[in-house]
Amino acid sequence: TFVTVRHEELQRTKEAATLAKDLSGPPIPLLFADAQALLENNFQKKGDFLRTLGFIATHAHRLGVGEEATAALNDCDLTAPPRAVLDRIAEHLRPEDRQIYCFLAISGEIADLDSLLVESGYSRIGVARIERLQVGRDWHADHSDKYLVQVSVLAKSSRLAAESALVRLGTILNLLALYANAASHEISLLVLVEDGQNLQKVDVSPAQHYGLFPRNDHISTTRSRIEQLGGRLDGRMTNVLGAHALGISSADPRAALSHFWTSLEAMVGGFGAGSIGERVANLIAPIVTSRRIHKVVTYLALSIYGTKRAVGLEVDTRFMPSSTRGHVSREDVLSCLTGAEDNEGIRDLFRVCAANPLLCFHLLDAWKDLSRPRNLAKTLKRSEQKVRWQILRIYRARNIFVHKGGNDELVWRLLENVQSYISFVVGRIMFDLSKPNDWTLDTALEFERQHFERLCVLLEKLDEKCGLMTSDFLPHLSARAHDTALWGDDGRFS
Repeated sequence: TFVTVRHEELQRTKEAATLAKDLSGPPIPLLFADAQALLENNFQKKGDFLRTLGFIATHAHRLGVGEEATAALNDCDLTAPPRAVLDRIAEHLRPEDRQIYCFLAISGEIADLDSLLVESGYSRIGVARIERLQVGRDWHADHSDKYLVQVSVLAKSSRLAAESALVRLGTILNLLALYANAASHEISLLVLVEDGQNLQKVDVSPAQHYGLFPRNDHISTTRSRIEQLGGRLDGRMTNVLGAHALGISSADPRAALSHFWTSLEAMVGGFGAGSIGERVANLIAPIVTSRRIHKVVTYLALSIYGTKRAVGLEVDTRFMPSSTRGHVSREDVLSCLTGAEDNEGIRDLFRVCAANPLLCFHLLDAWKDLSRPRNLAKTLKRSEQKVRWQILRIYRARNIFVHKGGNDELVWRLLENVQSYISFVVGRIMFDLSKPNDWTLDTALEFERQHFERLCVLLEKLDEKCGLMTSDFLPHLSARAHDTALWGDDGRFS
């Protein structure tokens, strides 16, 4: 059973989680049992099954076995029954604590490191310790000019061991920096890990958790924004960009999360009432949620393009006039998804994607959300609440790091989310400020917040007569696209 608890009831949430664990047992076996049960009845509840798989994936990452579980799936026979695939995944989610050896490379002045690290229980190594496999020789070649040290860790996986070793060794070097009044040492974030007979390189940089990749046009976009904004990139905006840059470049996930939160705080400033966590959540959540439709149709357009290339089919340009042989227009996809039941556009997309059942499921799921404006309004409000809760989780995790010295096993998920939140909101602000106006940062934030509220009100109150256009959800139309009505008599597939 999935239960939603208000974020304000933190003590109740804690006790409810304790009760669930004590009365029901460990969560991972329960999740796999639930997934197996959902395979019954001709796999009717696909949405619940995917949600359960999402929970299982979260635990895989928490245990540091995400890469192993994914590799197992890649090696799976595509004709294997679903139950066998689940069993294959489950094998990797029952790790036991074991002795794992991690090898780390330290750059900087090494004269006093021998005595310092020996007193702390660590030992310096040479190539002989790791040369039995090519991966060890390659790692040594990349770090041969550094001080190499071995750290023994009791952990459930290679990734958790590498992260723990980095924190332990980093604490010693940070203490040294305190008394030396200089940070003269740095640990490589590529750790060599010996787990039994297996030797592998593990990248423990926070960047491994970020979900965004460099834009192809990042240089030209930066140059354009400088030309448009110039001296307006000052004050709070300077702080927003500076804290974000510190987060991106940080080697410690906890420090990265703290810097990212500072960026969000600087963005919000004195906006709103309540605690800083509530003010950030109340302002940022609607702006982030306003991008939901953009994300959905972009993902679907890319997936449809990949599928049609693989199967050798083409979309019908009578129904998707902005699309070409080498491009599936997200504007066309949005028109199909907002059309009536069994409209020509959505039926043509199912024809092209028939060989990809998962994509067909996502198309149907998106159509159910988008084809009825009032349904979409409810979906957007639910999504806003989830983003708001996630922002408050980020705030609480940051406070645990800073005020209690604790850690969060799911910091990787929080890093992925918070970086994307900052990237999108700052992108929207930059776009708004680049228009010919005298808007401030606060004006742009209020405009974006009101834009989301306007969408929800029109969708809920006027339903198919809302009069909303493609540009209300996709502000940057592609060159071939036209700004068309999405619902009602003027819609393409009314």
